[in-house]
Amino acid sequence: MNLEAASVLAGEWMDEVRVMLRSSFRAGLEVHTKADASPVTEADLRVERFLRERILEAYPEHGFRGEETLAVEGTTNWQWIVDPIDGTRSFASGRPLFTSLLALVEDGTPRLGMVEAPMTEERWVAHSEGPSLFNGNPIHVREPRPLKDAVVIVSRPGSWVGPHAEFLDRLQAACHWLFFENDAYGYGQLARGDVDLVVERELKLVDIAAVVPVVKAAGGVIESWSGHDALEAEKSIAGRVIAASNASLLDEVRALGLVTG
Repeated sequence: MNLEAASVLAGEWMDEVRVMLRSSFRAGLEVHTKADASPVTEADLRVERFLRERILEAYPEHGFRGEETLAVEGTTNWQWIVDPIDGTRSFASGRPLFTSLLALVEDGTPRLGMVEAPMTEERWVAHSEGPSLFNGNPIHVREPRPLKDAVVIVSRPGSWVGPHAEFLDRLQAACHWLFFENDAYGYGQLARGDVDLVVERELKLVDIAAVVPVVKAAGGVIESWSGHDALEAEKSIAGRVIAASNASLLDEVRALGLVTG
């Protein structure tokens, strides 16, 4: 599999996705609620249909998994994973930091990840044979710093309940600054060196797959709360993912009593 060629082709698809989403933004699209209580718009469906068509046309032997449509089983160990709009609540509310996510996974390991932020015209891309790029330029995570000096992004307030809410209180008291819910955009900020730590709950595979190569190729660490592979988070621990600029920062966070069970 030529990952560089796949990256170039995926970039061409994302160029079209950028145009589609910019034209749909703040256009008064109706918002529907899915069975899992998450929102969806016609823009989500249109983008996923477009990417699904392009992917299966270019790689008919590959599998496909999206947020909104039925999965396609391939005849190889390669699978494309798409989240057409990561942050539909932001998109539907006229907030510009939503993204489109595209990943290529081999036997469960992400080999290519692309994070497209159409409204800010920003794009992160990385594959396992090259550096992490931001708008075509190599990027790297921040130099290591202790938690007391760290800038942290966490998932939406409503996802922190019970002992998790108590942990969040300790994390907020221990770090420098803490912000809520930037969705996948926050992982791009981590890879660029803007923030130090991202801690999230309630993620799915489509939320995680594209950001893993971007964070790792930039020198960061991304894994489940219990220290396993990040993609296992969806199946085993309710979508709990932590990403940081360095492993020692993860140790500090876990020392605060991060609940892994």
